[in-house]
Amino acid sequence: MDQQGDGNSASFAGSLAIVRNGKPFTDGDFAKAFMLDVANELFDDFANKDKIIKRIKDMPLSARTVHDRTMMMSNQVEERQVKDLNTAPYFSLALDESTDVSHVSQFSVIARDFEVEVADLKATDMWVNKFKSLNDDLEKLARQQADLASKHKWTEMKKLQPADQLIMKTWNELPVTYRTLQRVSIAVLTMFGSTYACEQSFSHLKHIKSNLRSRLSDESLNACMKLNLTTYQPDYKAISKTMQHQKSH
Repeated sequence: MDQQGDGNSASFAGSLAIVRNGKPFTDGDFAKAFMLDVANELFDDFANKDKIIKRIKDMPLSARTVHDRTMMMSNQVEERQVKDLNTAPYFSLALDESTDVSHVSQFSVIARDFEVEVADLKATDMWVNKFKSLNDDLEKLARQQADLASKHKWTEMKKLQPADQLIMKTWNELPVTYRTLQRVSIAVLTMFGSTYACEQSFSHLKHIKSNLRSRLSDESLNACMKLNLTTYQPDYKAISKTMQHQKSH
């Protein structure tokens, strides 16, 4: 693989980490300096230390680069979201409005959809047992969430399988005989039970556009919000292949 190509993809990975942690684009310079200082000591006994240092130095990670990478990844994610929503049998929208630190109104739109899959099960009682198993799994999940929440282990909570995935897996395994019931259930599952999703987005908004970043443009804010809130993982390697390889700014 091309060495500069590695650095190009690495700059996307670094940019994504910066954005998803709510850090300013200028932290790319800090991150690069940090890596150089650490690498200088960590790889001191490596025969190819100079090559490692050069790889880091050649990696584009300036504030402008982090901004541009963020916009490209956000645009790619948005294209995939629109494509999936256009093919989804059902989807729901949650809408809300709030103001940012600059007293500018920001409109939050959260979409939810589920993929329908049909399976033809042979045993008539198999799908009934699956709902019993689902109930047990949901109760187990609730206990795990309560335990982690009591210990303030929020990162570990995010690693747990979402309840809606467990529910959808069971509904998707219904035989074709219950196709109508399945489609109705999926339509209901797409509905938002509260404004929690929008409220969560506004929490991210306040973290991203803080007093120290009050001049952040709406376009940049939207990109940062999208990459923070979406479950989509940007395919930055694909983006990297379409770009001209550039040296660090």
